[in-house]
Amino acid sequence: MLRTVLDADCLVLPDRLLTPGKISVDDRGRISEVLPSADLDLEITNPRRFLAPGLVDLQVNGFGGIDLLDTDREGFDAMGKALLGRGVTGYLPTLISSPTAHLLERLETISPWCEETADTATPLGIHLEGPFLSPDARGTHRAVDLIPPDPVLLDEFLQAGAGKIRIVTLAPELPGAMELIETLSVKGILVSRGHSRATYDCALQATELGATLITHFGNAMVPIHQREPGLPGAGLADPRLSLGLIPDLVHLHAGILRMAWQAKGRNGLMLVSDAVTAAGLADGDYSFGGRHIHVEDGVCRDEEGQLAGASLDLFEGLNRFLDATEISPCAGFQVASANPARHLGLAGERGSLQAGARADLLQMVKNPEGRLVLERVYLAGRPVHQA
Repeated sequence: MLRTVLDADCLVLPDRLLTPGKISVDDRGRISEVLPSADLDLEITNPRRFLAPGLVDLQVNGFGGIDLLDTDREGFDAMGKALLGRGVTGYLPTLISSPTAHLLERLETISPWCEETADTATPLGIHLEGPFLSPDARGTHRAVDLIPPDPVLLDEFLQAGAGKIRIVTLAPELPGAMELIETLSVKGILVSRGHSRATYDCALQATELGATLITHFGNAMVPIHQREPGLPGAGLADPRLSLGLIPDLVHLHAGILRMAWQAKGRNGLMLVSDAVTAAGLADGDYSFGGRHIHVEDGVCRDEEGQLAGASLDLFEGLNRFLDATEISPCAGFQVASANPARHLGLAGERGSLQAGARADLLQMVKNPEGRLVLERVYLAGRPVHQA
């Protein structure tokens, strides 16, 4: 039995834009049909109405005043609602390096909250960013919180996470890191390289062992040199690797976004927000994991002047990525929705408009400047947020 039918001037499908089109949603909240529509007013040209899949963000440290390193269930749910209001329907709560006891407590506390919800963005697991990171590429991670790769401690983290850890970011050049990469890969946990000074050869060795992602490409890693491409060079050159990009135009220049698109194409990129406590709020002073961060002109920096995550939400980041690369919304939603879902093993389940997928949808219009504006968010075919 059909639950509802949604139509739009344009459907953002995995492989093309369908203009006009309609989606049938069944009583389980899944897409049953995607069809062209002859019923719409074809005179509507500007703005045009779009339906696209909800965004999937693999790196969210906090949002709207909520810090995942220091929040309770009420705050966690409030953050999930705030993310939903910005078009994110699925995400990975991300924990950065902290004292070991605190990380274990956070994993034990947050892992039971990673379940499907009716009115918030769905936490799809946990991203553990650290503590096995390079002290020489630590960014805003405190040196005192970094620990050499330790298989015993990794096992403690995995037990505390109760099967909910989906990504671990580490520095592959550290002694013992390759052993951890093998362990995680065998367990089906994604390994990402980040906060690392790995050489090109070291990066390729880690790839051979199963590390397939790069965290916030270009940041907290050595730059490309003509005689030593390093980790970013390996990311651009190796088709097996996917790059996480923060498209706020602070962490990466627009030219780097274009370079990454040209090198990797639509299958090798994922947009992430790297959002922190200040995301979605005005400039000012905030706390993030016990650090003081100052936000000026949307740029987050800690007491040492290091970039400390981002204040931009992923929907606006997608708009900036589309502006920088001049690609179609179809390709944009692949790197912001379908590719992250695919890496989590959720291809066909989330992140795309196709039969059988959850009807987690974004209704948008294109404004006179050509930018997408979010109007309404659907979870499982139900309207849950209206701008």
